Amino acid sequence: MVTELAVQVTPKAVEKAKEALAKRGTPEALLRLGVRGGGCSGFSYVIEFADKQGTRDQVFDFDGLRVVVDPKSLVFLNGTTLDYEVKLMQHGFKFVNPQEATGCGCGESFGVCARPSPLIRPTMTDPFELLGVERRFSLDRAALEQRHRDLSRTLHPDRYVQAPPGERRMALERAVAVNEAFRALRDPLTRAEALLSAHGLAVGDAERPSQSLLMEVMELRESLDDARRSPEKVASLLDQVRARSGSEEALIASVFDDQPAPCPDALGRARDALVRLKYFRRFEEEADAALDP
Repeated sequence: MVTELAVQVTPKAVEKAKEALAKRGTPEALLRLGVRGGGCSGFSYVIEFADKQGTRDQVFDFDGLRVVVDPKSLVFLNGTTLDYEVKLMQHGFKFVNPQEATGCGCGESFGVCARPSPLIRPTMTDPFELLGVERRFSLDRAALEQRHRDLSRTLHPDRYVQAPPGERRMALERAVAVNEAFRALRDPLTRAEALLSAHGLAVGDAERPSQSLLMEVMELRESLDDARRSPEKVASLLDQVRARSGSEEALIASVFDDQPAPCPDALGRARDALVRLKYFRRFEEEADAALDP
């Protein structure tokens, strides 16, 4: 399932924006949110009134307040909440952006991570959030590829030829992150790693397998060695292991697709299934190589 990129506006911010529009004498006008290159930290927030909607603007409705965001800005504002903050010495609108890596005291300027790892933290570095897809194991491959194409078009360098240097750099950095996220989610192994990482569990190559798994893989490799002269036997072994891999993927899917907050025991089962899946994947690669020497 693919989710739309979106922003949120708190009830307090909605109230204050409506008051400002009423004072302006244009209660039906739009509130535009955006970003542009420049500012103390490399990028600046934009908030202004608009009398008409752009042809490619995304429109959001918050209790009658219509908020518009252009496609380029929406990529950088995805997940952002517009709030209205009241402090002793000042008050005003505030952008709460989970993608923000650096900021400054002005509250209007920000920067993001240059080269985020797609598997570490469930914020800007969460590949599911970055691509705007539901955090689950079973993903529609066609929908995932379409989302990647859409974001890649939005961030294509040709669209930023006339943009300020800071904005061109930000677009390039985001395009790199989008590609990394797509590579992570299109492969079941790295997709499962991303899900486990989002719950605080990391599975590396040094993860210790069970003795029974090691024995099973050893026996499979011995069978593969014996079957190398017979493509039919190799193909049969490959089919068996692919069926095992499918069972492990189904187990992982049952943990992450059916439970919004898996319990520790369920996460442990998913981690063990991923370890087994990694070993079966290596065997599949060896068997494929035996079929195509």
